Amino acid sequence: HDIGEGMRSVRVGPWGGRQVLLLGVKRGVVVYDLENKQKRVYPLPDIKQPRGGVNSVAVHGNSLFATHSEFGLALWDLEHPGRPAELLYDSITAGQKTTRGVHVASDRLLFASGTHVYGIVLSDLSSAPVLYRGSHGLVSSVTCAGPALYASTEEGTILQWDLKQPDYPSVLLKKNDP
Repeated sequence: HDIGEGMRSVRVGPWGGRQVLLLGVKRGVVVYDLENKQKRVYPLPDIKQPRGGVNSVAVHGNSLFATHSEFGLALWDLEHPGRPAELLYDSITAGQKTTRGVHVASDRLLFASGTHVYGIVLSDLSSAPVLYRGSHGLVSSVTCAGPALYASTEEGTILQWDLKQPDYPSVLLKKNDP
């Protein structure tokens, strides 16, 4: 199967009552149904020639989210393959070296841009995001478990925030620490 140029990421996600592969490629996302061997392509807007590709993908209901360091945070409706993504929170992601790690955690969408992590209530994507600050390096990945938010940085640090305390991360691990 031709799945697109420059594959950068893969995740398994729920859609249509089954698990599908979510493939981040240079110019968008490919959703590949393992059961029926079909693919659906979700392109990024044709506004620039990207060097990298989609580095992370997440699904919530019929919403498909992706991060791309050159495009920022992208959103598609899974019911409409072929339509270009809507770019969200461009004022946050524009000018940042990286935008990565999109993740759905119960009622919120999390993603990283530059040295910050952002949290958005999924029921209101137009709301102002919560800013989780305190990282001294570019954030490369984000996840959440219960009341805790975790992020890794390019410099080799793992940070933890209490979701209710966005200004005060704890350093859990640091590169070269015993």
